[in-house]
Amino acid sequence: SDMHQQPDKLGRLLNQAGVGSADMIFYVGDMMNYYDNEETPFRSFIDKSVELFASEKPFVLVRGNHETRGLFSDHYLDYFPTPTGEPYYAFRQGPVFFVVMDGGEDKPDSDIEYYGLSDFDRYRADQVAWLKETVASEAFRTAPFKVAIIHVPPVNSTWHGPLDVKKHFLPVLNDAGIDLMLCGHLHSYHYLPAGQTECDFPVLINSNDRAVEVEATADALNLKVKDTKKQVVQELTLKAKQ
Repeated sequence: SDMHQQPDKLGRLLNQAGVGSADMIFYVGDMMNYYDNEETPFRSFIDKSVELFASEKPFVLVRGNHETRGLFSDHYLDYFPTPTGEPYYAFRQGPVFFVVMDGGEDKPDSDIEYYGLSDFDRYRADQVAWLKETVASEAFRTAPFKVAIIHVPPVNSTWHGPLDVKKHFLPVLNDAGIDLMLCGHLHSYHYLPAGQTECDFPVLINSNDRAVEVEATADALNLKVKDTKKQVVQELTLKAKQ
C-alpha cells in the first residue's frame, strides 16, 4: 500500500515478499498520488505489475483516498471493474472470504480537495447496507477465515474519514466475527491484537516500506511482515475459530 507512484520501490517490495510463488497480490490503496489521466495507473503500478507477475497472476486493488483525487478519478471503475459495480466488493479465494471495503476520502467533504462537491459521508453510510448483506451470506458464514480489507483504518487516527469508517463499519464487522483486518494509509506499521482497540479482531496496518506475505490454509493464516532489506520484522499465526 501507499506507493504513491513509486514503481521501482513497488518492484523491490514485491520481490522481497516472494511474488514469484504468490497466488495473488493485494494492493491496499494509494498506489497513485493523483489520478490525473489514463496513463497514471500504468506508470504508477500496472506496468511494474505486468513486468513481475500480472500477465499470469491477478492483483486485487483496494481504492485508497488518493485514488479518489484527480481529474481522471471518475474513470476508476473503467480500469478496475468489480462484481458490484462499486469500488467495494467481496469474494472467496480458497479458505478465505475477503470483504474489500472503500473508506473514501479521509478529509471532510468540505475540505479544499473537494469544496463540497463530494459526498463521502453519505457514500460510507450507503455502503453499510451492502456490508450487512455480505456478512450475512452463506459464502461468508461458511468460510474458515473472514478478512476485511480497507485502505483507511478505523483506528489510530482522529481524522474525519477514519472516525466515519469506525462509526459506520465497525459495529457490523465486530458482530460478523472478522478474523483479520488489513489496512494502509498511515505510512507506518502497526499490529493491533483483537481487543486492544474497539475492534474485536486484529488489525494489521501496513507501512509503505513493508510487504506482508500470507499463507492461508483451512486451519491457519500465517503472516510474515518483511521490510525493504528482506528482514522478517514480525511473524503471526491466526488459528481458525472452532
